[in-house]
Amino acid sequence: MVIIFNIVLSLLQILIAIGLCYHCILLVAGAIKHHPQRAIRSSRHRFAIAIPAHNESAVVAQTLEQLKCQDYPNDLFTIYVVADHCQDDTAQVAREHGAQCYERQTEPHGRKAYALQWLLQRILDTNIPYDAIVIFDADSCVDSQFLQTMDHALDGQYAVLQGNHIIADPGESPFSGLAAVDMRLNNLLHNRAKHNLGFSCRLMGDAMCFKTEVLRQYGWPADSLGEDREYGLYLLTQGIKVGYVPEAISYGQAAPSWKTAAAQRIRWYGGVSEIRRKFIAQLLKLFLQRRDLALLDQAIELSLPPFTFLASLSVVIAGMQLIWPALQPLFSLAPVLLMATAWVAFPFVGLAIDTAPFSLYKALLHGPIYVVWRLWAGLRARFLGQKVRWVRTPRREELSQRGK
Repeated sequence: MVIIFNIVLSLLQILIAIGLCYHCILLVAGAIKHHPQRAIRSSRHRFAIAIPAHNESAVVAQTLEQLKCQDYPNDLFTIYVVADHCQDDTAQVAREHGAQCYERQTEPHGRKAYALQWLLQRILDTNIPYDAIVIFDADSCVDSQFLQTMDHALDGQYAVLQGNHIIADPGESPFSGLAAVDMRLNNLLHNRAKHNLGFSCRLMGDAMCFKTEVLRQYGWPADSLGEDREYGLYLLTQGIKVGYVPEAISYGQAAPSWKTAAAQRIRWYGGVSEIRRKFIAQLLKLFLQRRDLALLDQAIELSLPPFTFLASLSVVIAGMQLIWPALQPLFSLAPVLLMATAWVAFPFVGLAIDTAPFSLYKALLHGPIYVVWRLWAGLRARFLGQKVRWVRTPRREELSQRGK
């Protein structure tokens, strides 16, 4: 029995070590910062801005007003909103604030992907010669230089670009601070690092920019609960990589509470499960055919358990070997303790590399609660399986209005 236990423990140690090596490679790659020199020239790309919205009247007006203030010629961008199965006045508010608004009541519904697919097709059907389509969330707070930055970036090698999505209100609550840490680490590891390595970055649902020719050729076939990440992987299988533009900034809200964030997190985990089933084998097969490390990278990322699971497992195994010295797995106590320490230190090192404000280090004091919460959400998503459903995350503004 002890022999079997040691074998299982050894396999888990190997998994933890592989995960740690992978994340450390990304951390080192993410530490490299590039400051591209931009040529001074007149703006030239014509943009369509697409915003899917479901009952977003509390926030969409502010988003539209900020977008109209872009430091970019007004005649070179148009804002489109789809009011998808709305029971409020989202459509009226969108039109009052200058957007071209479509109202959708057709099936299927219940996922952001359906509304996005429908809106993108309407934009393409206008036959207006847009060079690129940018997608924002209905609550996005977009930096005034966003389109100008993307205008320059579109002259580079990438036809698909991901901007820098940042949590706007990290000091609002302990959860907001932790969400801000999570987002910074995601940008560092899955965007900046992979861009530096020549891999494909992660599409994040907001601040995404696509050359119109890509959407005309490939459409938007992704309709999982993680449609943005799924679409990025689909494009990679077609030979198209996603680039990262950290200077193109869009701010978004964190979920207003742990309770509302739980449904969102379960939805994300449900989406990842769908994506794993669909892509891991396909990515590995294509890697063997093309020898493109970007394909192998995404296969590894999808195959590995989440960061929080690996970090927690590392600490648990270290504790077991401390308490039970008779255990003799592959790695002795010293390297196991070193790995556990590295996992715990990892987010602090990541924040330091990202030159994060001190307040986010303070947010990590609530890290153990956040880890337990994420583990619970992951288990809940696995238990529900294909029963996980899309649930809209309420905005802070509408909760405030209800409380009045």
